Amino acid sequence: MSNGSVLANQCFSWDTAFGPTSSNDTTPHPAQLMVQDYRRFSFVVNGCITLLLATIGVVGNAVLFVQIRMPSAMSSRLRGHLAALCAWDTLLLCSCAFSYGILSFLYGITPFYGTAAYLLLIFQPLGTFAACGTVWQVFAITIERYLAVSRPLQERVLKAKVSVKAICITLATTVALLNLPLVPFERMLVPCIRPQVRANGSTEYVSTVMNVAAPLTSNAIYTLSCPKMLHIAVCNFIPDLVFRFPMPVSLIIVFTIRTLQFACVHAGNGPLNINRSAKNGTLMVLTLLNVKFVVCHSLYMYNTAMDMLEYPFLNGGRKREDEEGQQNPFEHFFNTLYMTDVANLLVVLHSATNWLLFLRTSTRPRRKRSQNRASFGSTAYGVTLSTSDTSKEIFISTTDASLLLEALRAQSAHEFAVPLVSALSETSAAVADYFMGDEAFDERPAVLRVACAVYDFMDQLLGHLADPRYCLSDIREQCRSLGALHRRRGVEFHVEGLKAARCVLTRQLGRANKPASVHKLVSFLLCEMKNGALCEAVESRSVICERTERRSYSVYGNGKETTHLSVEEAHRRHSHRSIEKRRLLSAANEFGDGMTGDTNEALKEIINHESVF
Repeated sequence: MSNGSVLANQCFSWDTAFGPTSSNDTTPHPAQLMVQDYRRFSFVVNGCITLLLATIGVVGNAVLFVQIRMPSAMSSRLRGHLAALCAWDTLLLCSCAFSYGILSFLYGITPFYGTAAYLLLIFQPLGTFAACGTVWQVFAITIERYLAVSRPLQERVLKAKVSVKAICITLATTVALLNLPLVPFERMLVPCIRPQVRANGSTEYVSTVMNVAAPLTSNAIYTLSCPKMLHIAVCNFIPDLVFRFPMPVSLIIVFTIRTLQFACVHAGNGPLNINRSAKNGTLMVLTLLNVKFVVCHSLYMYNTAMDMLEYPFLNGGRKREDEEGQQNPFEHFFNTLYMTDVANLLVVLHSATNWLLFLRTSTRPRRKRSQNRASFGSTAYGVTLSTSDTSKEIFISTTDASLLLEALRAQSAHEFAVPLVSALSETSAAVADYFMGDEAFDERPAVLRVACAVYDFMDQLLGHLADPRYCLSDIREQCRSLGALHRRRGVEFHVEGLKAARCVLTRQLGRANKPASVHKLVSFLLCEMKNGALCEAVESRSVICERTERRSYSVYGNGKETTHLSVEEAHRRHSHRSIEKRRLLSAANEFGDGMTGDTNEALKEIINHESVF
């Protein structure tokens, strides 16, 4: 092999690229000094500190992931978002460790040939994929918190329609489609020759591969279908602008500020979701998460902005030759490397410390008795709306729940639930018609079937309250699901029926000699069933009205679609919507007897909204 062929295919080496041009030159070149300084910096920052943070972050995220998989003080929806955030952070930390952390620890500066070429080809795209996913996962958490404190009833309907799993899967799929398909076209492995000095002083050339940027002009797909400028705009500039900087970060800042403003203005007298978030520290912790995210990604955003300004259609197709001509080109190059490494370190620091915020909140629940006394109002059915989510102990202690469970199991299903069914039949003609029969009331098959279902539900409910592994939010969703099921089957919740059910349940559970706990439990159960029925009513009315609106704008004639309605038809539909609105408002007033003023007003605001009615 000739010397010219060797030099043409030689692997990139930092010492060779920035070393002296002549072997007789023994004076240290300024670029060599910069390489030595950067090697020491890269060893400390990219090697030691990054590996330490990655190790701490992976272990911490694993501990937090194990904790949030079990029922705890946090809501199940927040636990789902945190599990996804742990997965994104772990993938980001592992990608940074394998792409440049281990290599910088071993070599000082990350090489581009040999085993490092394969590591860079695999883990660099995964790191970009995980960084983008982390941004949008934090954005999803911010949006959910904003809706929870500003529009609580709409947020309940949204939670019933869209699950956390669907959000996370959609987010991961979108991020993967934006980041991973272009990797085979942008990076490639080329063969090269690496000089290796033997023990006797002779030089041996070893064949290996090197990771380099793929020239798009040599790719037939891009040459025929995507010009260079179009590729830069569609594949680089627009994704950076929309999915990395500045849109997602700007939205996170805006919604965080709006959430804090809403919480400060309505503190103490606003929607009760705000008061709950303020008491259990969720709002503060999520705000700290967003602030830490913005601070740690600030330099990364700056570097992204500088890269975007290098695009030809933003600088008129000219490189910044005038600016670079005023300083040493080597100095400008190494300054860029320093800024990139510090930006990457801050991103790693953010992903490695997220678990500290949520691990602290999940292991230190508040159990002050003063909060217990202040949490419950004097309304008959308003207990749940002012109950904190931090711990079930604030609501009903596990000891009291166990005593109530023993009192329930001391009775048979017939003895416990038949009086409840009888009381509901006396207050509702529709319920009485359902249980019609020739046998005695307590011997009718429908009565016995419903009594067994009621008994099993109460046994499960008290069992979850007595089990410390279940949190209050999960039990609340269980009660709301039962109320929504009753609504779908046409069972209405009237004041007389609720009062009768309250009296019977209080009497049947009163054998445990825990009147305060019985009062809280019965109020909790009836209120959440009523809330579930109310949300189901709003959702069903919304679906019906949307279908009606679509049909009203689909009048076909002569093969063309027209949107014009007669005056009589418009007046008739307007009158129908007005009647439906007054009907639901009266139902809201009836339901609102046991609600707080803010929740009742929020419900009426949703009913009056034009997009629903």
